Amino acid sequence: MKLSELRLKEVINLRDGRKLGFADDLDVDRENGKIGTLLVYPGTRMTGLFGKQEEVRVPWEKVRLVGDDIVLVDTE
Repeated sequence: MKLSELRLKEVINLRDGRKLGFADDLDVDRENGKIGTLLVYPGTRMTGLFGKQEEVRVPWEKVRLVGDDIVLVDTE
């Protein structure tokens, strides 16, 4: 999957069904080349027009499923 395909998928927490926001970017560990963190932009796609909110950082090992439209994570 390309980053462009991952971006803007809605991210949902399996623990409580809460919508965390939309996938925005990945943080890759330069030493081992592995994905370390999924960066999630909170809110809706439209809120980005009015100023950037602080992103949510989800460790990649907490990502359970990357589907066609959503990303499921298991985080507190």
